[in-house]
Amino acid sequence: MEIVDVNASDADVESESDDEDETLAPQMKNHSPLSQQQEGNLHPKDLLTVGCLKVTPEEHNSIDEMMIPFKGGFSGIKQYVKGKHHKWVFKNWARAGQSVMLYDFDVYQGSGDNRSNKSGLEVAADVVLKLTSTLPDNNNFKVYADNFFTGLPLIEELQKHSIHYVGTARSNRVYNCSLQSDSDLQKGGRGSYERITTLWQ
Repeated sequence: MEIVDVNASDADVESESDDEDETLAPQMKNHSPLSQQQEGNLHPKDLLTVGCLKVTPEEHNSIDEMMIPFKGGFSGIKQYVKGKHHKWVFKNWARAGQSVMLYDFDVYQGSGDNRSNKSGLEVAADVVLKLTSTLPDNNNFKVYADNFFTGLPLIEELQKHSIHYVGTARSNRVYNCSLQSDSDLQKGGRGSYERITTLWQ
């Protein structure tokens, strides 16, 4: 990277030695979004991903977020998590097996991540689709996730690849369903529940 003082004369600029440039270079910081930086910034991550994908996946896989505590100075992708013991973390989306073996992961780059929402579904659904895209098709893998990810369009998309999904669902993502509201269910007291059985076509 070339460093030029706009107030310096041509003679001043020419007199600067290479050694001086080298002492200044480490002080330069790139605060642009990670997606705009050189791909080399995540090169170690890519190597780790390749290693994970070499392992034969298990039949049952869980998808969730994974927090990695971070105390360094690079601020491009670290996230602030309020109320946690470790305030600054690298946030990752991860797919792991029953053995807790990590098979695939993706680094969360913030709300401005231009890789999100490529399928036309919700961003959380795209996370699941990306992490399951590295699973071989038509092998009847089972994927488990919580209500942050779950939605009927996601389940339908996974079915196209013979991937079965189990997860809790938020009421606003279950359409045309006549279940009681949360407030009505709470009136029934502790242990109350309502069940609906659907024949999958």
